[in-house]
Amino acid sequence: MLRKYYNFITRVFLRNKLEKFPKIYIFIQSLRLRNKKNKEFKLFSKKTDLILEGYPRSANSFAIRAFKFPKKNIDLNISNHLHSIAHIRLGIINKLPVIMLIRNPIDAVVSLNSHRNQVLIYRKQDPKTFFKSWDIKWDFINYINFYKSSLGLTHKMVVANFDDVTKDFGKIIIQVNKKFNKSYGIFEHNKINEKQIFDNSWFHLSPNDERNKYKNQIKKSIKEKRMAKIIKESLDLYNLILEKK
Repeated sequence: MLRKYYNFITRVFLRNKLEKFPKIYIFIQSLRLRNKKNKEFKLFSKKTDLILEGYPRSANSFAIRAFKFPKKNIDLNISNHLHSIAHIRLGIINKLPVIMLIRNPIDAVVSLNSHRNQVLIYRKQDPKTFFKSWDIKWDFINYINFYKSSLGLTHKMVVANFDDVTKDFGKIIIQVNKKFNKSYGIFEHNKINEKQIFDNSWFHLSPNDERNKYKNQIKKSIKEKRMAKIIKESLDLYNLILEKK
């Protein structure tokens, strides 16, 4: 019970408060993640050329790989994978190109928790232990906090829906070039290039049969009566963001 309370305070309540102060939040994350060995993950810095951010499981990994797929873009410094509005705010403050990814909240939360299951098993940990100290409702709260904070900023960025990212990412780069007066290389979105990205990525990126096994169980949990209000709020917000894009 104490662990569950701690998770809510640190990963939901305090996070939402601190993200309102982007520089402080990024500094804290730089300390927390200083030993993170992920070449893809990059925090905002003076070297950042572009911000690419979204809620987890909104095609973040595919988008970063597709953007850097054209040789012209390979050396770009793209800040990504913090899954925080703080990154987006810093990009806008510093007048950088910003892409905000968004996905239907139900699909995103179901995918996020099925991915958690898979990663925990991969690490030889018991998913039941994690879910005893985590409430899936909090994932919807984090989704709402992220995108609600972006409502007044959408005109300063390119908003990219999950379906567009996964089916025609080249169109997203064209929008970025037009909005920010850039000339980034365009990703040719076809089966061959898509397969090359999937083949050179960890299992978390591409569609995965093992991960799909957990989805039905997670879908049952979000159908509980107590979830109805927050799911409606997140869906309404999702649709509002798409109207503004």
